[in-house]
This record gives sequence, C-alpha cells and structure tokens, in this order.
Amino acid sequence: MRLVSCICVLTIVALCAAVVPMAAAGRVQSRRQSVIRAVDNKATLRSGVSIELLGLTYIPVKGQPWWKPDGSPVDEPPFDRVGTDPSVDPNWEQFNYYAVAARLKGKPADKLGQVKWRFRRADGHARTTYYHKNVLAGWVRFPKYVKTTTLRLGIAGGHWETLIAFKDYGSYRKGKDSIAVSKPYGPYGPLGSGLGEKGLYIRVVYNVTDRDVRIVAVDKNGKVHLSSSGGSGGTSDLRRTIANFRDLTQDKLQEYRFEVREYEWVEFKNIALRPGKEAVARAERKRAVEQEKLEQWLGEGQTRRIREQILTLRESYHVHEPCNSQVAAISAIQELVRMGALAVPELITELRQTERWLYKSLIAFTLRAIGDRRAVPGLIEVLGQSRYRGEFGIFIKDEHLAKFMLDNQHCSADESDRQAKTIRLGCPVIEIVKALDKITGHSEGPDRFSPEAAEAVKARWQRWWQQQNKQKTDVQVEDPVMAAMGWLKLIDARDYGKSFDEMAVLFRGAVSKADWEKTMDLYGKGFGKAVSRKVQSKRHTRHLPAGPTGEYVIIEFESSFEHKSKAAETVTLMRDRDGVWRVTRYFIK
Repeated sequence: MRLVSCICVLTIVALCAAVVPMAAAGRVQSRRQSVIRAVDNKATLRSGVSIELLGLTYIPVKGQPWWKPDGSPVDEPPFDRVGTDPSVDPNWEQFNYYAVAARLKGKPADKLGQVKWRFRRADGHARTTYYHKNVLAGWVRFPKYVKTTTLRLGIAGGHWETLIAFKDYGSYRKGKDSIAVSKPYGPYGPLGSGLGEKGLYIRVVYNVTDRDVRIVAVDKNGKVHLSSSGGSGGTSDLRRTIANFRDLTQDKLQEYRFEVREYEWVEFKNIALRPGKEAVARAERKRAVEQEKLEQWLGEGQTRRIREQILTLRESYHVHEPCNSQVAAISAIQELVRMGALAVPELITELRQTERWLYKSLIAFTLRAIGDRRAVPGLIEVLGQSRYRGEFGIFIKDEHLAKFMLDNQHCSADESDRQAKTIRLGCPVIEIVKALDKITGHSEGPDRFSPEAAEAVKARWQRWWQQQNKQKTDVQVEDPVMAAMGWLKLIDARDYGKSFDEMAVLFRGAVSKADWEKTMDLYGKGFGKAVSRKVQSKRHTRHLPAGPTGEYVIIEFESSFEHKSKAAETVTLMRDRDGVWRVTRYFIK
C-alpha cells in the first residue's frame, strides 16, 4: 500500500509539472466578472436561472433556528441536515459553522454545473453539499466575532463550449489554459469501480478554475457521452479528475472534449449571521413539540434503551469521516450488539423503513455482529429492495472503535488495515448477504454480489429459508393458551431457572435471572402449590406499554393455590419471528 501511495504522489507531481506554470499565469490574468445585485434577496441571470436566498442556520442543523438574511424567521426550514460535521476540523470550536439555502429555478438540476460561494470575511472556502428539489445547500464557517457578511454566488448555467479536443494521452494548451491527460491507476471512482470494468477511463489535470468544466466523449456516430462521476480534487489553482465512460470502447471513440462555460455572479449584501428573537423563539417552540413526539416513541425501560441507540445511529450522517458523528454512530452499534437479540426486532423495523443506503448497511452490519436467526426473514426481504453499489473504506481515528469495527466487518481484516485503522463497509447488498451467510452458516453462491442479482438472490434465500422451516413441529405454532399452560407447569414445579430461559428475549434483557428466581421463590412460598387454574379471558394486541410493536396475547387465569383459594394470574405472550409463542410478562395477585 505504501508503494502504491508513493507511485500516486509521483504520478500526480509529474502530471502537474506541465500545468503549474499556466496556473500561475492564470492568477495574474484574472477574468473580469459582471455581478448582478440581488433585490429583496432575488435575482435572475442571463441564462434564465432565477435565484432566491432563502436563509441560513447553524450547523449542526437539527433543532436550530432558521433565519432570513435580515434575521427574521424562515417560514419553513429548507432542509434538516447538511453534508458536513464541524468536528472533522480539530479547531472547529473556534468558529461558527453555517448552512445556507438558496432556491434555483429556470433549469433542471442536470443542466446546472458547479456553484461557487464567496462570502466576505469567511474563514476558508464555502462548499456545496447538495442540490435537491430546486434547493441548493451550502456550508461555510466564520470566526465567531463576525456578525454580517456579503455573498457572491456564482452559477454556471449557460452553454458549453469546447476548449480543447483530444484523443490520446499527453499535454494540451490553449492560451493560458492547459490540461494533462493520463491513464488512471489503481482502484478509483464511485465505491470501488476499477480498471477491470468495461469502458474508457482517463485522468485529467487542469488549471482552468475560473469556469465550470466538464469532460465528454464523442463516438464515431457523433453521439455525446457524459462522464459518470469519478471523483476530483486539487487546489484553488489546479484541479484533477477522472472521467468515466462505461458504455464506450476505444474502437468507438472519435474524440474527447474538455468543455467550459462561464459563471454568472449574484451579490447578496448585509446577510445577518445571528438570528433574530422571533426566529429563536420559533425554533424553541418547534423543539418542544418534536421532543414530546420523540418521548412518546422512545417509550420506557429496555425499549427506550434500544431506541435511544437506534436514534443515534439513524441521525449519524457522517460515519465516513473521523468526527463526533462517527464516534456516536459506532458507539451506538457497539451498545446494540451488547444488547444482542433484544435489539433485533427494532433493528429490523428500521431496516424495512429506511431509504438511506448507508443506514441500511450499518443496520445489517449490526445484525451480523449480533448473529440472531430471527433477523433472517427481514434481511431477506430488504435484500431484494437494495441496489448494488460496491464498498468503500472508512478511517476511524479512535483505536478501540476501529478494532471493534475491524473485528466485525464483512471480510477478514489484514494487518495493513488494522495499522491504518481503516474498515471496509459494503453497500446494503454486500452487508445483508454477508449477515445472512454468518447467521445461517449457509451461502447462496459466488454470484450473490452481482449488481443485477439482488432480487434473484433474495428468491434463492427465501426458498432455502422456507425449506429449513418445513421441519418445525406443531409446538412452534401452537395455541398461545397451550404455550402459557406449559410454561406455568415450570412455575408450579418451582423450576424458575428453566422458566426464565424459556421466556422471550425481550423479558430476559430487562430482568436478571437471579432476580427472577428470587422473586418467584417468594411468590411460591407465599401462595403455595397450585390447586386449579382456568382461562378467564384472552386478548390479542399489537402494542404493549414500553414494548415494541408485535403480536401479543394477554391471557388472564382464575387460579387457586394452597395458601390462597382465589388468585388472578396474567400471562402475556409474544410470537417471535420463528413462530414460537413465548412468555414476556407474568403477574400474580
């Protein structure tokens, strides 16, 4: 790995050698920019794009007030998260971090290119985090003493023009603009795509940083092919990127084109970096309502402890970076694994409901580490709804958290990974299939990671799982009354230890075996031997106080004992995912 890293550095340096002089020249010959002044935080560009600066808020966004450039409250927050965690920066506590929202109209998202944010008195460059449903999200940081700013927003929405056309590797120049084209090396691109995949791949280093840039390929029929994302990087003076054309081969290629288009600039002045009183008050009222709803969902007891960890994991959007969010997410996974089978029903519910592929992967990772077979049906179900996306590496700064993740990742970790504290996290297809493999001790063939195979592999797993369950005896789907009577015989025989072992995992996680035996021994001595018992009522329900949603039966018995001729016993059973009715609560009075 060190050798590859050295080769990468040397190659980039060599490629940049021909481009750096032109980058320096570009700094001297800066392009003149015409700027449109926004009126009431709105402006329309020559390209037909209209812009409205909606407002800003602090990062982390959740629960924070949103305010307009004049400090007044935003009617409806444009979004509730951004693609950054300030704690990635070791000096983050010295700054205020802000998320900024602007609404763009007039052109679809795929017709808009790069966006440039330039804030007066900002510390460092602002970044775009995403563009969705006409809302552009960015983030920026300021020294804490800065209270107002001016924003110049650059939008590239005009027509593309070919700056340089080429077909072979090498260096190309037009005026002060230059590019260096080379063959990519090593695995690269989105989530593990590499040189062995079908298509054309080129690495381009360029000094064109004052205009929007794209690389296209033209086939021999004149059709223009857009590059799929291959990642980019560099500095403010020099950039590099990989262009991927997966549906092309060399014999079909006519030429590549390095295309550019100008930015149009809009200026927004006197932007308040502090919310007004009404914006703060509105946020406080909203937080109170949301907290009340959250408390209702969290519940009590063991359910609350499980859901608190799930909530932490659900709201962790930056697991791929060594930051506070990463630490919180991995710590939550650790705690859920410690809780074991108790957490499985809630985790399966989350797995079914979420659309976030990274969250799905983390849940499947957790279920694999727990290793409980009751997760199998839910994993199989979600497998068919998942799309193959490969895998990627995550650096974990904390040594103990890194060891935990490496010990539980879907593949064996080698010594270099352990030294680098880098784990491999797969897309949901990989993490789910590997979870099924581990939990069942069974595999569904070498093609189970194929991008096209998720639905087919799901069907194979379903057939195998159904075959395994054909041998279940009637006792596993028996009447809950019979299950309750069979369990009560253990109580009558004062075999309290075995009665505890045969109760639902949900109960066993809330009470220790020793406490259960001690409590039941006191009841046994007080009530004496059982004389008679008959069912007084039976009620089915999907919900219990402080319990997860499931299938429950509450059975009340009219009973008689040696020292108490008339007593009431209440036995609550839940149907586990394997079809077995198990006692989860017992009361006697």
